[in-house]
Amino acid sequence: MELTACNYQRVVSERERVSALALGQCVVCGVTASELQAQGESLEVCGEEFMASLGGAGRVLTPVALCPTCHEEYHRDAHNQHNNCQVKARQSRDCPFG
Repeated sequence: MELTACNYQRVVSERERVSALALGQCVVCGVTASELQAQGESLEVCGEEFMASLGGAGRVLTPVALCPTCHEEYHRDAHNQHNNCQVKARQSRDCPFG
């Protein structure tokens, strides 16, 4: 996934990126960094919504490590289209009529 295809890439700090990658595996499917490296890929960092208020003002994003496949899925909306904002994509999947 291109870095420009993920809005979170613009706001995550280097310290947060390093911390998220420290586990060395995708938080969704569990594939390890070494397994990805053997395939010519690497872990990527995206934001996972930690909590949100009903109005959306309380949203907190936590950086997480994802393999390229899971990262792409994070950005798929209810219509299976890519959305640069993973939060909006998830909200679309959770409530496709809203």
